Amino acid sequence: MPAALFDPDEPVLAASRHRQILGLLAEQEYVTTREIRDATGASNSTVNRDLGLLAGAGALQRIRGGATRPVAPRDALVEVRAHLAGLSRQLSYGDLDSVQAILRQALAACNRSSLRRGSP
Repeated sequence: MPAALFDPDEPVLAASRHRQILGLLAEQEYVTTREIRDATGASNSTVNRDLGLLAGAGALQRIRGGATRPVAPRDALVEVRAHLAGLSRQLSYGDLDSVQAILRQALAACNRSSLRRGSP
């Protein structure tokens, strides 16, 4: 019974870890799994699972021993779609900080696309 009380919080904790990982990558070009573990307090398997999810969403690129920022620019619609894919889930958890971060990333992708096309 007590374990069930903690299960609903896991997605919020995961969202928090994801923000921390992306924050580390915003500050430096690459991050090691050890740096992520130190920053989040997560286990090695949890860090690897988080990196897999974030890589699948296109938010980072996995490398041996950690992750780096995505290298190749992606099609703007695909990139925006990838950012917005988790929006509904974060809204259902009421995690407005994650919702705001997702929307900022999607808007940044739109802005980059506009700049590439020469739009104001």
